[in-house]
Amino acid sequence: MNYTKGDWEQVFDGMMYYVDVVGRKRNDSPIANCYHNKANAHLMAAAPDMYEALKGALWVMQGGRCDCVEKDITTPFAIKQVEKALAKAEEAQ
Repeated sequence: MNYTKGDWEQVFDGMMYYVDVVGRKRNDSPIANCYHNKANAHLMAAAPDMYEALKGALWVMQGGRCDCVEKDITTPFAIKQVEKALAKAEEAQ
C-alpha cells in the first residue's frame, strides 16, 4: 500500500487543523487540511497506526497464517497496537 510514510500528527497553526508527518517542514503541502475540525484531524493522523494495528490483529486472528505482516506478532503486541491507534484517534474527545 502506498501512503506517505512516517508518524502522522495533527497540527493546529492558530487558524486551521491539518495532518502532516512529524517533523516535516511546513512549507511542504500537508497530508490533509481539516480546517476547523479537530476530531477529523486526529482521526486522519491515526490512519497509519490503525492500518498497522489492523494488519497485526488480522495476523493474530488467522493464527499467524497470513502474509499481512513481515514478522511474528504476539497477541499482546497486537492489542497494544490497537489501543495506541485508538488513543491517537480519540485525542480530540
